Amino acid sequence: MAVSAPKKTTQKLGDQDIVNVFDDVLAVASSSTATVVSYTVPVGKTFFLLLAEFGGNNIATYEVIINNEVEGKKHTYFGGPLNDEIYFGHKKVLGGETVKIEVENFRPDVGDFFGRILGTLE
Repeated sequence: MAVSAPKKTTQKLGDQDIVNVFDDVLAVASSSTATVVSYTVPVGKTFFLLLAEFGGNNIATYEVIINNEVEGKKHTYFGGPLNDEIYFGHKKVLGGETVKIEVENFRPDVGDFFGRILGTLE
């Protein structure tokens, strides 16, 4: 499974930094789970999660996990789009905690998947 360095963009929005972290994971084996993208909130800061975006070249199950607890879950399926998003409306995530998107590739073929974590940091 190929792993790349996450692409992270930070911009200012008033007193807040916009955090936009994108990554992908390639060749996820059949019947396995992989972390697509993750973001650890710097200690002393507060992150407000706005949106988790994800997709790939095969149907799959996606989970958004915050501090080791599943906070959102969606499935892509045949006949529908192979990408989706979960809107969190500025869910508060404390410093030192991690937000990640995991994918379960339950199909018989390997798959490539991508994800984005978007929010603001104070």
